[in-house]
Amino acid sequence: MENSRVWILGTPVYWWSVTAQMKAFIDRWHSVDRTIFKDRPVVIVVLLESSNAKTKMHIIGMLIIIFDYLNIKLFDQLIATGVQKRGEVVQREDYLNEAQKIGKNIVQYLSA
Repeated sequence: MENSRVWILGTPVYWWSVTAQMKAFIDRWHSVDRTIFKDRPVVIVVLLESSNAKTKMHIIGMLIIIFDYLNIKLFDQLIATGVQKRGEVVQREDYLNEAQKIGKNIVQYLSA
């Protein structure tokens, strides 16, 4: 991660939050020298079954607070609602198009 120019973090939502695996991954950042995170662009991809605004607010809010603490730049986010089963998101052309747009924006940002 230290050598990466951009991070893309993705998780489905379990119980109004990131998965236990993602939370454990993020928890490992607590003792790391925070200078490696400074201004690192991150894209978050969140998949959830419902479009419940409270659920989205909770998970995005938690990640934004963590990113602010670590001086990580939230570059963009893709919130894919209405998906629950493995592979279901690839049937959603709107999400695939949004992901492609985000990818192009990252390339432009890194090329500047």
